[in-house]
Amino acid sequence: MFTCSPPSVQLVGRWNELDANKDGTWSRDEVMKSRKDIQCKYAVDPIEVFDVLVALLMERGKHIWIHPDVSNSRSISKVYFDYIKGDIAMCGYRNGDMCGNLVQRGFFDAALKHGTVARVGVTVQSALDYCHALLDQGGLCERILPSTYSTWKIESVQECQEPEYSTFVYKDPNTGFPKSLLSVDYEAREKYETAQTTIFVIYKICIVFLWMLLIVSQLREVSKSITWVVQIATPTEEDEELEAAKATQSESSADKEASSTAMTSRKLAGVTGLLLVLSPLFA
Repeated sequence: MFTCSPPSVQLVGRWNELDANKDGTWSRDEVMKSRKDIQCKYAVDPIEVFDVLVALLMERGKHIWIHPDVSNSRSISKVYFDYIKGDIAMCGYRNGDMCGNLVQRGFFDAALKHGTVARVGVTVQSALDYCHALLDQGGLCERILPSTYSTWKIESVQECQEPEYSTFVYKDPNTGFPKSLLSVDYEAREKYETAQTTIFVIYKICIVFLWMLLIVSQLREVSKSITWVVQIATPTEEDEELEAAKATQSESSADKEASSTAMTSRKLAGVTGLLLVLSPLFA
C-alpha cells in the first residue's frame, strides 16, 4: 500500500508489527528487539515513536488515568495505543488551516453530539481549540513528533503549492447555532481535479491521437526506405561466375584484336618497303 503520510503516522497504524508477542501490549523490550527492522522499513526510530506516544499520553493525563507502566515508559497497552492514535492521525493533516475543513467534513460531529471525547469538548470552539493545539505552528505535533514529521510537513506544503481560502457556515450539531469558518484548498489539488474532468480527458485523447498519427506517418516513411533497401539486387555466386566469364571473354577478344592489328601493320610496312625498292625500276 502506498501512502504519503509521515513515517511516524504510518507506524502507529501497524500495531500487529509492533506487538511482536501478541500479548496486547507494546513494551520497550519489544521495541529494542525489532528496532533495526522497523527503522529500516519505516525510516523512523521506533524508540523515538514509543517515547512520543508516552509523551502524548502524559499530555492527556488531565482527561484519562495513566497506568504506571505508561508513565514509567515500560509499556503501552492496546487501549492506550488506540486512544492516542487519534492524536497522531490528526497530525497527518499538517497545519491549522485544515481545522476548518475537518469541521466542514463532520470530523468532530460524533464527539460533539455525544460529548464522550473530553479532549475535543462539546462545542465547535472547543473542537477547533483541540485541532489548533495540535496542528498550529509550534503545536503539539511539531514539538513532540520526530524530526521526520517536520521534514514531511515542509515538503508537503511545497508540493501542495499556494493555498486558497473560502468561507462556509457550520451549524453546531447540539445547539444548531451557525458559525462562520474558513476552509482551505490548494493549487496542486485543484490542478489535479481539473485533470480528471471530461473535457481535459478528451483534450488528452486528442493529443495522444495526433501523436499516434505522427508516429504512423513516420513509420510509413521508414517502410519506404526499408522497401527500397530490400529491392536492391545483390549478386549471387552464379552472377559472379557469369561476370568473371564475360570479363575473360572480353580480355580474349581484346588480345585477338591487338594481334590482328599488329599483323596488318607489319603487312603494310612490308608492302611500303617493297614499293620503295621497286620504284627506281619504273622511273
